[in-house]
Amino acid sequence: MHSSTRLVFVVLLSTMRLFAADAKITTVKHLSGAAPPGSIPWVEQTVYVQGMVERQESAFYADASAVPREQPVPHVAWISHCDTGIGYEVDFDAREYREFKMQKYPSQHEVEKEVAEAKKEAEKNKHNLTLDKGETKDFHGYTARHLVTNITVKTKFIAYEETVDGWYLDSAPPGCAPEYVRRNLRQETVIPVVVVGGGLSPGVLSPLRMTITDPYAGIIPGGLAIQQKIIHRSANKSSGSGAANESTVEQQVIDFSEAPLDPTLFEVPPGFTKVKELHKHSSTPKK
Repeated sequence: MHSSTRLVFVVLLSTMRLFAADAKITTVKHLSGAAPPGSIPWVEQTVYVQGMVERQESAFYADASAVPREQPVPHVAWISHCDTGIGYEVDFDAREYREFKMQKYPSQHEVEKEVAEAKKEAEKNKHNLTLDKGETKDFHGYTARHLVTNITVKTKFIAYEETVDGWYLDSAPPGCAPEYVRRNLRQETVIPVVVVGGGLSPGVLSPLRMTITDPYAGIIPGGLAIQQKIIHRSANKSSGSGAANESTVEQQVIDFSEAPLDPTLFEVPPGFTKVKELHKHSSTPKK
């Protein structure tokens, strides 16, 4: 094999490595400014992936003072086996778990059709332009591009502008679902709603469903955002005040690894009790 051919082969292998085997990625999202009522300002999410299985843990914090890596209560993980379609929600504090059947993944054709329809609907009122800033930076051996998308929306009732400033990898978010699903559909799953230092009781969101609920579907660049800042400026025309509100959402990958993971991360620990419903006896976390 010629040296140039070997070089190309090595490069291809390196670009295919991202999320192809084991991976761990932790992302923090912070909301500030004129946030909607009930919004949770700090969210930390960790996803572990090993082949056809993944584990997801999320922590929701009421304020920045609670963020320093203190494990919220209850400690719950969602484990998904994409090969068998079986999922588990595990409460490590109560030593209980529940089993559920995952929704069947749509075909790639169905996903592409839904994305196209969402993009067409968005373009009725949204005008957007993405600029490549021509900058790149290294992210654990991978190249991230700096792209800025400006979005303008004007209707009879609302008018707002958004700037989405992000650094992106040309890779879908990590997970065991097919890549076309991870690139295009938002997956909402069984995640514990926990606010540390707040008044929200632990609870459970709805079972896994896949749908286009992302207002940026087909508008902002695809791929994994390792760093992103969204500034939203709006004015409510119906109020007559014309006052503008501004909110900012910032998210960043704070931990990333492709080191081999312990397979027990993706298993229900021995001795845990299977139940139909978790958090039946949960109470509001203490401040």
